[in-house]
Amino acid sequence: IEHWLNGEKVADFEMWTPEWQALKAKSKFKDKADWAMAKSGFIALQDHGGGLSFKNIKIKKL
Repeated sequence: IEHWLNGEKVADFEMWTPEWQALKAKSKFKDKADWAMAKSGFIALQDHGGGLSFKNIKIKKL
């Protein structure tokens, strides 16, 4: 997964790898066994109470 913001890559990782599992185990989601385990489904966009806009969202299956 790559996350880009204003033309700059801000995150790049592969889900479900041992490294990803280790990071999840140290996160606030460690007690949520099903968190981020779905390999298909819907995409959700969220904010945390501030102003929010989305523009030019691109999703490409690789």
